[in-house]
Amino acid sequence: VPPCCPFICLACLIAILCSFELIGILLPKDETTFLKKLFGVLIAITPCIYTYCYNSEWIPAGLVPVELLGLTGALVFLVELFGHSKKPFAASSSVIITLIYIGVPLALMIDLAQTSLPYDPILLLSIFLFTWANDTGAYFVGSFIGKHKLFERISPKKTIEGFVGGVMVAMFAGYAFYYFFGKLEATQWMILAFIVGVTATLGDLVESM
Repeated sequence: VPPCCPFICLACLIAILCSFELIGILLPKDETTFLKKLFGVLIAITPCIYTYCYNSEWIPAGLVPVELLGLTGALVFLVELFGHSKKPFAASSSVIITLIYIGVPLALMIDLAQTSLPYDPILLLSIFLFTWANDTGAYFVGSFIGKHKLFERISPKKTIEGFVGGVMVAMFAGYAFYYFFGKLEATQWMILAFIVGVTATLGDLVESM
């Protein structure tokens, strides 16, 4: 069993639970059937399976995951032909969202986990820890000195000061990774932490929206 296989199983489990919940939120209540949820779940885990199989060279080299994702998206609309939905495009879009919002990010995590042979979880772990460091720093800095709203229409409590503070704490965590683990240069860790801090904040705003 490949060392990263347990993580891949965990990623698929997360995709199943999240997509089952998301489909229930997005679809109208009178159209939220178990079969539609099950279909959404199967669609959500396909990017994870494609990525793992591609990296394991179980898929022909000419057939890359993005092409398979395109076919999967087309399948969603074809299945909806037989779905008898009152708003078929909205129903199809709900399933497509699980593919993009849940399946693709988890597939990218699997790809990141398979970049190091033998499997090394440090790079993958850093993404989570930088996100947590950013959130924690943004909360405390924003609570103490936050005055200027970052995006009041979407998230009234987020401030520019908190955003800057969160990114700085994440970058400090990046330097800590260099100090304790090496593997990358200090500037590389800190740039990665900066990117994670910015995109984590944007992700929060999108989720709030």
